[in-house]
Amino acid sequence: METLLGIIMTVLPLLIVAILVVFVIKRLAKKAKEEGFTHADNQRAVFMPFGMLIGTSVGILLGMFLPASMGTILTLGSGFGFFFGYLLFEWSTQKETSA
Repeated sequence: METLLGIIMTVLPLLIVAILVVFVIKRLAKKAKEEGFTHADNQRAVFMPFGMLIGTSVGILLGMFLPASMGTILTLGSGFGFFFGYLLFEWSTQKETSA
């Protein structure tokens, strides 16, 4: 039973991040197919890697204080940072089109 829990604790963060990344890539592919990317969209796409860096940094800081393994914290931090970078990308795109 302990081995099964260890496997779940290892695979679950990777599965969560994989679902987030596939969601973001599918949404970006759909947007590129419908509207196409402008030069400004390409410049705004830098929010996603910066989100990953910030998420990883927050994950390292949280990993110092939480009892979870560092691999789990780093995986979840970078995945959620990537997702929040995508949300910032979408927000800034909608803000520009409404203005």
